[in-house]
Amino acid sequence: MQGIVFEHKLRMLDIGGYDMVLGVDWMRKHNPILFDFIGYRLQVSLKGKRVELKGFSEEGSLQSMSATGVKQLLKKGQLLWAHLFTITTQSTTEGRGIPEQIIRLLTEFPGVFAEPKSLPPQRSHDHFIPLKSDAAPISIRPYRYNHFQNNEIEKQVTDMLNSGTIQPSHSPFSSPVLLVKKKDGIDDLMDELNGSCIYSKIDLRAGYHQIRMKESDIYKTAF
Repeated sequence: MQGIVFEHKLRMLDIGGYDMVLGVDWMRKHNPILFDFIGYRLQVSLKGKRVELKGFSEEGSLQSMSATGVKQLLKKGQLLWAHLFTITTQSTTEGRGIPEQIIRLLTEFPGVFAEPKSLPPQRSHDHFIPLKSDAAPISIRPYRYNHFQNNEIEKQVTDMLNSGTIQPSHSPFSSPVLLVKKKDGIDDLMDELNGSCIYSKIDLRAGYHQIRMKESDIYKTAF
């Protein structure tokens, strides 16, 4: 950094926006550290010596530049915060590429294509989980997940809570979550339905959550 060589073990994370984030472990390694919030300076210890890193103020101007201008500034050793973007013209034609007949159907039957917000109705064949009379509740500690798996689990749990598929629970049962990549099979299902004209009510979008759990057995599915 700024011509000073530091050696440190880093974790690879897809955080975006920054090349590197220095945490407490880095600061502990180069302690004592002196912060100068007025002059935007940071002094750290490196191999028994004091070295200084200089920050930059957010008071700089924002302007567009040509590639030649950027090249000239870099030759002078200037510090830049650049963002490259492409300007495109947004189409104002709503539903472009969608046949008129499909648009009419989507408008006429919005409830059919809406995201589910509740559980399926209770039926005589709801799913149940029989247990032996002497069976004790099974409770397994959650697995350790990496950064990406944690984000995916939180996203799916939030989506299922919002849709009413799951609910908060204080059940003595607890099963760990296991993430497995799996093809949804929707394409195959659409091929099989090709040419049909009479359909039963099914969830073509997800293909599951069709059968409700028996009310008395819901607590056994806690995770």
